[in-house]
Amino acid sequence: MELDKQEMIDVLTTVMPGVAKKVVVQQENSFVFHKGRIITYNDEVCISVPADWGFEGAVQADPLFKLLQRFKGDKVKVVADEGTLKVSCGRSRAGLKMDNEITLPLGEIAMPTKDTDEIPLPEGFFDAARLCLYSVKKGGNKPLLTCVSIQEDTIQSCNNHQLTVVTLPGMSVVNTNPDTPSVNIPGTTVKTLLQYKPTTMYITESWAHFVDDDGRSLSCRLVGGQYPSTAHVIANEDGPEIKMPTDLAGILERAGVFTEKRFNEDESVEVRVAGGRMTVKGSGNAGWYEESARTKSKKTCSFNINPEFLKTVLDISAVATLCERVLVFRAENFVHAISLQLQVEPTEE
Repeated sequence: MELDKQEMIDVLTTVMPGVAKKVVVQQENSFVFHKGRIITYNDEVCISVPADWGFEGAVQADPLFKLLQRFKGDKVKVVADEGTLKVSCGRSRAGLKMDNEITLPLGEIAMPTKDTDEIPLPEGFFDAARLCLYSVKKGGNKPLLTCVSIQEDTIQSCNNHQLTVVTLPGMSVVNTNPDTPSVNIPGTTVKTLLQYKPTTMYITESWAHFVDDDGRSLSCRLVGGQYPSTAHVIANEDGPEIKMPTDLAGILERAGVFTEKRFNEDESVEVRVAGGRMTVKGSGNAGWYEESARTKSKKTCSFNINPEFLKTVLDISAVATLCERVLVFRAENFVHAISLQLQVEPTEE
């Protein structure tokens, strides 16, 4: 079969996040060609896209993907022949070892059936999920806090320093397990999900499935347990307002020069409010930057926050309320709280 090289690369790029970096189960590091689809599975995420290349089997992902990237021509011929996938492009030829038998444990995944409820994803779902990523805990012994949690019409995350809660009116998501109604998706999986734009969600036992209009699907393993209650953190509390300086976005951009890290969510600047001024300081291996601006507040407080996230919050609300222990940004269907003393405890499983 002759295929367009760029289309091959594009479809393999789509499923690449499902390839395991460390192989525990055979074929976790492979592209699996099965029933007109290409599938990858790494025990946490399974990605499947419609693509019929004229054969069935499993081929190691890395050499096939790199080979296609290095071919000079535009068309590639693929032929499966006795345990070998033969690929050619112009005068270039190669043979890749292929497993004719598919042993990837796809049967472990609780797939949706015709009786599984279809949950349309509302407008704003991905923006909400992206905002919640900044409040996800990185590792530790509390796996629930490493998740973005969805329950009914609410998406939230909390890392015991920051809490983000976004409400999406009209959405209704409930886990199939009545004992743990929250749907807890690991933050690392949410990062992968944001690369796609699925329109529909299905919930099965221990799994969430996202499907787009082109038939591409991403299934992810859920973290068990009921997400801890955060209602006490975001309860309505009166307190003095702190109005953000009009040039705060520009200050954050300049300070962010020195906070750049491998993962954007890991960046942080220090913000101090005192004497009617707000001071932002960013520091890193390359040096540091500090700038202050006037703010209409005589209160004193300090906190650390991701500069890109705070810039996004400014578009939602440029005023924060200084409560007893928590600094809270509020807007319609949005709450973000910051506090060094903020603590929530997961329910025992």
